[in-house]
Parts: sequence; C-alpha cells; structure tokens
Amino acid sequence: MVKPGILHDFKSCAALNVPSAPLIFPIFEETAASCAGQLYHNYSTQSNTIVEVWNNAIERFDISWVGLFIDDLFEYEHLGITIEDGPNHPFAVIKYLPAEKKVLESLRLPDFKRDGRLPILMESQRRLRDRWGDNVVISKSVAAPFTGLTLLHGIAPVMLLVYENPDLLRKTMAFTESLSIEFSRALIEAGTDIIWLGDCCASSRFLSFDLFREFAYEPAKRVISAIHKAGGMVIYHAAENMLPFLEEMSGMGADVLSVESGIDLEIVKQTVGKRVALSGNLDGINLIWHGRPDEIKREVRRLVVRVASQGGVIVNTGEGIPKQTSLENLDTMFHTIREEWQSLAQL
Repeated sequence: MVKPGILHDFKSCAALNVPSAPLIFPIFEETAASCAGQLYHNYSTQSNTIVEVWNNAIERFDISWVGLFIDDLFEYEHLGITIEDGPNHPFAVIKYLPAEKKVLESLRLPDFKRDGRLPILMESQRRLRDRWGDNVVISKSVAAPFTGLTLLHGIAPVMLLVYENPDLLRKTMAFTESLSIEFSRALIEAGTDIIWLGDCCASSRFLSFDLFREFAYEPAKRVISAIHKAGGMVIYHAAENMLPFLEEMSGMGADVLSVESGIDLEIVKQTVGKRVALSGNLDGINLIWHGRPDEIKREVRRLVVRVASQGGVIVNTGEGIPKQTSLENLDTMFHTIREEWQSLAQL
C-alpha cells in the first residue's frame, strides 16, 4: 500500500541518507496502460485514462510514485513540429522545424493552462493528488534545454549547428531554456513534486566532454536552479554511464542524478555519490526484460546491500522498462527491492 511520507523519504535520500522505505520509481507507462486495459493513445490524450492508469498501477504494483512521462512533446507540440502516434505507442515527431533564424523568431511559449494536451496533464495531476494526497510523489518529465533543441530540429541538424552555427544554437537554446523553466513552474503549480529533467542528447553518446561543458551544462544548471526556486525537486537524466560526465553532472545542482546501466553503480557511489544522490542503474532491457527472475533478484540484492544501504541511492532502472517485459520480472524487481530493504532494516 502507499506509504505516508514518501516525499520526505525522497528528500532524505537526496540528502544522502538512507530513507525509511525503499523508493521505487519505475518508468513503465506502456505496461501500466496495458495492465489497466487502456490503449496508449487514450492514455496520452484523456485525463480520465491517465488517472485510471495510475490509480491501477499504484494499487497493482504497490508503489508510491506517479511518473507522468507519457511522451516528450507536451510543451513542444505547439511550436510548429508535426507529431503522430498510434493506438499503442507514444507521440513522436514526424516533421521537425528547420534550424533557421526565421524559425527562431517565430517561436512563442505555449499557454500551459489552455494549449493542446497541457490542460489534460494539469487536470490529471490535480485529480491524482486529490485521490492520494501526499502518499504519492508526482513526477513529470521536462526536456532540458539542449535536448529540447533536438525536439525542435532533430538530432542531426542540432549536431551540425554545434560546428556550423553555434550562435544560432545558443540563441535557440535560450528559448528552450525559458520553455523548460516555465513548463516546470506550471507543473509545480499544478502539483508536480519532482521534475525529471531529460537530457539524453547531451550525453557522451552525442557530445564530447568539452562540448557538453560548452553548450549543455550551464543552461541545464540554470533550469535546475529555477525549479528549486519554484519549490520543485529535480532528477537529472542524461542516460549517462561515463564516469567523467557523471562527475561533471554532479555539480549541476540536481537532487538526484540518474545513472544508466553499463557502469558499476558501486563505483559511481564511491565517487560521484559522495556529492549527489543517485538513481539507477539496472539494465531495463538485458536484465529486467530479457533476464530470468533469479538474475534479477541477484543484481537487485547486490545494489541494495552494497550500494543503497550507504544512503543516497534509488534502486531503479537506468532507462525505461520495455512494454514487452513480463509482469513476473517486474514483480520480481519490485518485491526484491522491498524484501532486501526490510532485511537491512532488521540488522
């Protein structure tokens, strides 16, 4: 059942302490929608369905987390890009805006209370808060400024701007920074506790360390500061698993730094984890989807006992959990986290 004081536990973890209960923050909305018997299109577009999906997920999986990620486009779909979804997959961009000065001059912030699907999102948050009160934490994903550029223009054009027109890149990113800040403020006002600041296109998979420092670091840091001033908390997620990048990201001021699979979280805890709380880094594909229950138990147990027991760690997947993942594997992950946490508490 949901646990009173879950936000207090999150804040305790962010302060590098051991929370009183395990924090289970899965990114598994396609599975959650399926378990509630709902098409993902309805989940993306209807407040009643969003509320039903999360009421069901909270009760079915015994979690105190509402992760309203849904898709990346709520704040961007009003800017001129063309998006499309299907019955059971999220909205995606099918036509980007050209990376040109005249496009930049045409950009305007949306009305977060009236435009498109934004009122549906805000209403869903309010209704979930009315239903569960402070017994759940509500989180919504927001694109960080650099990654926001790729939602406007596509990845390849943005990477070309880095070298061919860095001035236009910076000017456009000033807009996406404002968009990140104002969207986050509107979400917090509507009941969001935690902003999941997504910056996957600023990771080492796309940028060198120097380019990350030059273009992505400061804008994201300013957004994090603005979120804190608005009363929210931040999980910064760049799907990163390279230690130098993680060390640099630890200075951005986020409450929690998400760590992708592919690096030993124990090593990250011994270095980066002395400065900032961590979330991750179970492999959502090779372990949680394709792994056997005994393999999942073994790795979850290792992370809880050897890493999370030191404080400041949320045992979670480094990325989303594919909808093809069996319910047995999901239940194994959640149950093992709780079971090992209880064992630690009894020591």
